[in-house]
Amino acid sequence: MSAEVLPLRLTAAMATKIAREIASDTGRVAFSSHARSQMRKRGINATQVYRCLRAGVLAEGPYVDIHGYWRCAFETLTAGDSIKAVVAFNSRELLIVVTAI
Repeated sequence: MSAEVLPLRLTAAMATKIAREIASDTGRVAFSSHARSQMRKRGINATQVYRCLRAGVLAEGPYVDIHGYWRCAFETLTAGDSIKAVVAFNSRELLIVVTAI
C-alpha cells in the first residue's frame, strides 16, 4: 500500500482529521524512545495518549518541523490529568508520538 501524499498546506481541521483517522488504529501509532521515557517519568500510559489523540483538541500546529514532518499537539483531560501529546506524520499511514506532557 502506497502512502498518500499530504498537501503542502495543512489546516488545523485537516490535521485533526488525519491524526484521528490514523490514531483510530493503535497499530499505526508509534512512540519515540523520548516519548516512552517522558511517559514513564510523568506517569502517562499509552491508553491516555490514544484517548488524547482521538478526542483531544488541537493545541499547537500544524507546522512542518526541521525533518519535513507535519507536527502538532493535542490536549485533553483524561483520568483526571491534563495530557498533551505531540505527534509527527508525513503520510496518512503512521503517527509518531514525539513526546507526552
